[in-house]
Amino acid sequence: MILGRTLWVGALVVGSLQLSGQTWEDLNQNCSAFAADLGSNFQRKELNVSTLRLGGLNLDDAAQWSQVELVEKAKRANNLGNKVKFSVTLTAVHYASVEDRDWAVKNWLKSFMGPTAVRPGRDTKSVPDAPPGIVVINDQSIVLLTLPCAQYDAQAFREWRTKMAQYFSTETSVIIDLDGCEGPLIWTKNAPDPKDRRWK
Repeated sequence: MILGRTLWVGALVVGSLQLSGQTWEDLNQNCSAFAADLGSNFQRKELNVSTLRLGGLNLDDAAQWSQVELVEKAKRANNLGNKVKFSVTLTAVHYASVEDRDWAVKNWLKSFMGPTAVRPGRDTKSVPDAPPGIVVINDQSIVLLTLPCAQYDAQAFREWRTKMAQYFSTETSVIIDLDGCEGPLIWTKNAPDPKDRRWK
C-alpha cells in the first residue's frame, strides 16, 4: 500500500499545469495535497533541474513546471533485495494552449521515455527503457508518475494509479499505464482513435 503499511520514497517533479477550469494556484494545492497524502514519513525538497529521462518530452516547450522531491526517511528492501529509499517521480507540465499540448504529445510519442515510438491509442507489450509509470493528459497539461523498475509492485502500482486519478484526472483525461518494467503500455482511459492524426 502507498500509505500506512507501505511507505514510498518519492521524487516528485511537479510542473506547472492547468486542468480543465483549474488555475495554477488550484493545481499547486492539488500537488501539495498529493504529497501530503503520502504521510509524514516523507521529506520534501524543492529541485530546480529535472532529473528524469523523458524521451521526446521537452520541458523547455512548457509554459511552466517545477520540481519537488519526496524522500522516505526509512529504507526498505526492493525487488533485488537491496535496502533503499523508495522513490516515485511526478512530472507535471503546463502548456499555454491545447495546440501546444498537442504538439508536445505528438513529439513525445515519437520517442516515448526512450528511443521507441508509441502509436496513439494502441497498446503495446514492450517499451524499451521505459520505467513503470502513469501518464495523465489533460487539455493543457501532462502529468507523469514514474518509479524505478526494482521498486515495481503490482498492488502498489494500482494504488498510485488511483491516487493520480484522484488528484489529476477529469472526465476527459487520457490515461496511459506503463504497468511494469519496459511495459506493457496500456491506454486505460479515453484512448484516442488510432485514425485521429492529431498526435501522429
